[in-house]
Amino acid sequence: RIQTNGKVGAGAVAPPDTATRGGGVVSEVGRQFGVYSELSKFRLSALVVSTAGAGFAAGCGAWGGAVDPIVLGSLCSGTFLAATSANTFNQVIERPRDVAMKRTCNRPLPSGRITPEHATGFGVAAGAMSCCILGLGASPTCAALGAANIGLYALPYTLSKPRTEWNTWVGALVGAIPPLMGWSAAGLPLSCCAEPWLLASTLFLWQFPHFFSLAWLHRRDYARGGFQMVPVNDPTGTRTADLVLWYSAAMLPLPAISAYLEATSYMFAVEGTALTGYLVYLSAKFRENRSNDNARHVFRCSLWFLPLFLGAFLFHQKKQKRRFSGSPRSHPCASRMGGTNPGVSPKNVRPRGRGSENRLSSPLPEHKPRGYSSCKRAGAAASAVIRCRSGDGCFLRHPPCLQ
Repeated sequence: RIQTNGKVGAGAVAPPDTATRGGGVVSEVGRQFGVYSELSKFRLSALVVSTAGAGFAAGCGAWGGAVDPIVLGSLCSGTFLAATSANTFNQVIERPRDVAMKRTCNRPLPSGRITPEHATGFGVAAGAMSCCILGLGASPTCAALGAANIGLYALPYTLSKPRTEWNTWVGALVGAIPPLMGWSAAGLPLSCCAEPWLLASTLFLWQFPHFFSLAWLHRRDYARGGFQMVPVNDPTGTRTADLVLWYSAAMLPLPAISAYLEATSYMFAVEGTALTGYLVYLSAKFRENRSNDNARHVFRCSLWFLPLFLGAFLFHQKKQKRRFSGSPRSHPCASRMGGTNPGVSPKNVRPRGRGSENRLSSPLPEHKPRGYSSCKRAGAAASAVIRCRSGDGCFLRHPPCLQ
C-alpha cells in the first residue's frame, strides 16, 4: 500500500524505508569486516606487530634516535597486513582440515561465510599492500623480510603441518623474523649489533613452551584434523613436556648474554633471569605431572612472559653512544677510514632551515650518492640527523654537531 495525493491505493508495494536500507548496508559492511578480521587472526597479528615494534624500539634506542611516527606507522600497518595475508593463505589451504576440528570449524571458510576465491583475493591484496607500505615507508630490507615471512608461513609451514612434526620449528622461525623487520625499519643493518638477534632468539625459543602447551590441550582436536604435532604423536606427553622444559631453560642465559654483550645493563640479567626462571619452574611441574592444568599454567604464563621480557629488555637497553664514547671517531666506520668520519663535513651538508631536510650538495668519494638519506622529520637544523647507509659498517645517525 502506498499513499498518493493523500489517498492510499491498494495493491501497491510500499517503497523500502531509507533507514532500513542504510541499516542493511551498515550491517553487511560490519559482517564483512568481521569476516576479514577472523581471516587475519586479529589477536595473533597484533602480537606479531608488537614484536616488530619491539625491534623498532630497540633500533631507535641503540643510538638514541628519535622515533619517526611515519616509519613506525608504516611498520605497524605493513606488518599487520603481512600477518593478515599469511594467516589468510593458511586458512585457505587448511580449509578441508579445519572443518573436522571443533576449534576451527566456525572459521569463515569452513562455515561458508566467504568463498575460497574471495579469501585468496583478500590475501593477495593484503600481501601486496604490505610490501608496498613496508618498502616505501620503512625500508626495502623490512619489505623483503615481510614478503619472505608470508611465503614461509603460507607454504613450508602450512604444507608441512599434516606431514611432519618439524612444522613447529618452521613456525618458530617465522615468529622470530618480525623483530628483525622492526630493527631494519629503524635504519640499522642487521649485522651491526647483537640486539636484533637477541630479540629474534627470544621469540624463536619462546614459541616452543607457548605452542606445545597449547597443542597438548588441543591434541585430540589436532588429531581429528590430521595434523602431525608432537603432542598428537606423544600419548604419554613425555616428549612434549621435555621439549617445553628444554626450550624454556634455553632462554635462561639470554639475559646474561645481553648484559655481557653490553646490549643491556646487568639489571636486565637479574630481571630477565627471574622471569624466565618462573617459566622454567612451571615447565618442570608440567614435566613431573603432564596434566591439562599444568599445561594451561605454562600457556598462560607464556602470554604475559613475552611482553614483560621484551619490555624489560627495552627499558634496560644501552645506547650505542655509551659503547662508542659518543664520538664519530670511535665508531667502526671511522676506524676503517683513517680515524675520521668519512665524507661528513659542513661543506657536504646544506641546511635547509627549520623543519626541512638536509641534503648532500655533492657526491662523496667514500660513499655512493645514495649513501645517505636525510631524516624526514629533522626538526631544527641543529638537531637534524643524517642516516649513514654506506655499507661499510657504519650504522650511526650523524648529528651535525659531530661533523
